[in-house]
Amino acid sequence: EDDAAQAAGDPQRRAARRDVGERNAPTQEEIQRGLSGSITCVLVAEDQGRVYAGTAEGQTLVFTTEPGFPVLRWVHSPEDQSSVTCLNCGPSQETGLLVVGTMEGAAHLYTLGQLRHAGSVSISRLLFEGEAQAQGAALRHVRLLTLPASPQLPLTLLTVDANSRFRLWGLKVHGKSGKLKDLRLLLDGGQLREVDCLPATTREKALKAAADKKKAKEALKAAEAMAKEAQEKGQRD
Repeated sequence: EDDAAQAAGDPQRRAARRDVGERNAPTQEEIQRGLSGSITCVLVAEDQGRVYAGTAEGQTLVFTTEPGFPVLRWVHSPEDQSSVTCLNCGPSQETGLLVVGTMEGAAHLYTLGQLRHAGSVSISRLLFEGEAQAQGAALRHVRLLTLPASPQLPLTLLTVDANSRFRLWGLKVHGKSGKLKDLRLLLDGGQLREVDCLPATTREKALKAAADKKKAKEALKAAEAMAKEAQEKGQRD
């Protein structure tokens, strides 16, 4: 019965999420009740006077830094109801975009001025077949850079997923409409090794430790071979 009740409740929860996605801001009742069951990530943008908070329900809440941190609005992609996993806006005055990474493996772009949806980089749909989350497509890190890949692609987006696969994307946003105009995958870098994700000094120590461990293994192997050879020689004598 519990399973049946849960199954029956799923369509209602999905409908509620769709309703949330169609509105720009929470109601006073929702604010009093609580806006999320779990905050998954936070981005403080002092230059904008805003605080962005990603939620398990898939919304990104936008607060101002005025006393009491009042809610300005929220942003949400109706096509992606998965949890928000990471946030970034790069040098905001230059990029003019907020990037929202999700558990589904998508990076949603919003204009900072009006907080309108500018477009999405649906990595899971572009590069994965089948269940994206099961293949580690969930984004763990996004970074918007003002490093042009070409004159036609003035912005670069770095994404790292749950399996440490990093990718670079070239972007161009239309100047007037604010919509994503061009998107290209510049580099599919494969999986980052753990040692490559460490700070330089720690990385050097890790490399030295790995080399020492390898030498110790080789020495142990040589000692075992010598012991075996001595044992066989003693048996022959």
